[in-house]
Amino acid sequence: MNMNTTKAIEDARRDNEETVKSYERCAEDYAETTRGEPTGVRAEMFNAFMASLEHGARVLEIGSGPGWDADRLEAKGFHVDRTDVTQAFIDYHSKRGKQIRRLDVINDEIEEGYAGILCLYVLQHIARSLTDDVLRKLSSALYANGALLIGLREGEGDAREVGTSSGVYHLTLWPQDEFIARLARVRLITQRHHTFSGNDGEWLILLARKQ
Repeated sequence: MNMNTTKAIEDARRDNEETVKSYERCAEDYAETTRGEPTGVRAEMFNAFMASLEHGARVLEIGSGPGWDADRLEAKGFHVDRTDVTQAFIDYHSKRGKQIRRLDVINDEIEEGYAGILCLYVLQHIARSLTDDVLRKLSSALYANGALLIGLREGEGDAREVGTSSGVYHLTLWPQDEFIARLARVRLITQRHHTFSGNDGEWLILLARKQ
């Protein structure tokens, strides 16, 4: 690895750390603004993910945030391993009486043995140079034919947003075809995908299975 590559990776890790610090400052507000059931394409894809799993299956959630999606899965009888890298969200779960553990998908390995992985609205905060390694970890953690539901920002290039009371959020935007190809490289074959518009831009949500 040459010096330029090393510096780029170090910069990418620092950007992610800055984003995490921003979530530390806004966890309570984020929890309130994300309450409520998903609608439209998001509800359709979430239901498709659940339908692809056997009842009682073990599911890993990457970036649980306040835990609303994990609540929905558990209400349907799934066993959810809640994880997050942001301490404020971990504390939020504890106040709700929920079990959660810290997991940093950039720096930590992920244990194997999951029938499904939920990774919604997390990877847009991970630099392009680090994404392939994260996808490799997700693939390795799944059983054969396991399901992955993943959501991220759609578009070209990188972006930077600044919250009014939180801080800086670094964003990686992904063209649909390129991201589907990245998934396929680690044996995650896209079964369904949709785009939708949110208050902060265009989003891509995909359901993939491990080949």
